[in-house]
Amino acid sequence: MRVTPRFRLLALVSLFLGLAATLRAAPATAPITGTYGLSGVADAGGELRLDPDGRYDWAVSLRRVNRSSTGHWKRDGDRIMLSADDPENPSGFTRAEISNWDELAERRYLRATAENSWTGLVDRCPLLRIKTLIYPAPADRTPEAWRRYAHRTAREAVAARKRADTAMARWAATSDGTAAWTATLGQASAAIAAYQMANYYAEQAHIRAGLDPPPWELLTYPDKCLPAKRPPADFEPLPAERHPQIGIMIGDREGASAFLGAKLEMIFSDGARVAAVSGPGGWISMPVRPGQSLAAIRLSLDESDPAPIRVPVALSGAGVVVMDINPIAGDARRLEPTMLQIAADGSLRGSHGVYLR
Repeated sequence: MRVTPRFRLLALVSLFLGLAATLRAAPATAPITGTYGLSGVADAGGELRLDPDGRYDWAVSLRRVNRSSTGHWKRDGDRIMLSADDPENPSGFTRAEISNWDELAERRYLRATAENSWTGLVDRCPLLRIKTLIYPAPADRTPEAWRRYAHRTAREAVAARKRADTAMARWAATSDGTAAWTATLGQASAAIAAYQMANYYAEQAHIRAGLDPPPWELLTYPDKCLPAKRPPADFEPLPAERHPQIGIMIGDREGASAFLGAKLEMIFSDGARVAAVSGPGGWISMPVRPGQSLAAIRLSLDESDPAPIRVPVALSGAGVVVMDINPIAGDARRLEPTMLQIAADGSLRGSHGVYLR
């Protein structure tokens, strides 16, 4: 059969279109196993290895804190979903020290009892329950475009903070249980979520542009979202009889770094669980349960934690467990990925940093 020039041209066009379709489909089917390095996070270095058998190994070093995890990964379209073997792993995060119920413990107990305005704070202020979401990474830009984008997102974050403050003030002026309370709560919640998203993109844009991150714009929460400000009960005489309890302090023994509002769960030897929230000075206490030992504490510092941590303890009666939290380790904990986006260039992008092969 004689091949005409027109037929040859059609064949070449068909071949070109087929190759183009193959190239377009390649990122969706290209192998993604291998080792990736963390990029775009200040003062941090990290590595993620995706094995062909569906296992992963992850490690990060943030300043003087090292954190690692292992688990399973799976691909879902253009996303990588990671599930840790031990999501409550406290590596590099905290240590627990146990001591007797002493005069210092009694003083902290009396202070927390006197300053119990934090009790039910989250119930009084549902705005404190709003979670920070995982956002898609911003699209790639040139260096000059990143700088323009950084300045724009900084202005947007300031404007979003002002809108959130205004919305919260409107909600605070309504009465609980009314239609206006419900409506303004929804508006304030949406405004806070929008502010969190604007802050994330402003921070990411500044990092990509090589600029210092913008200053954090603090929200002005209504008074009922704040604990009452009372002087600590440090100078009153101690009672003749103490109140031996099970006391837990989230922070160091001197109170130099204490965590107010940390959610925790006390787990006893019979399996019973008692939920509590840390109060002034990071302190919480409860009566001893006769015949039962405190076996573990499950702790969540804030709503943005990937998962709580579980710290084994052994306390058979009255005493104090001081959980010394390293704030830098909390930042390292938030770097642990749970979902990553597969970019066109083969990198993996998450809410905290980019992983490059």
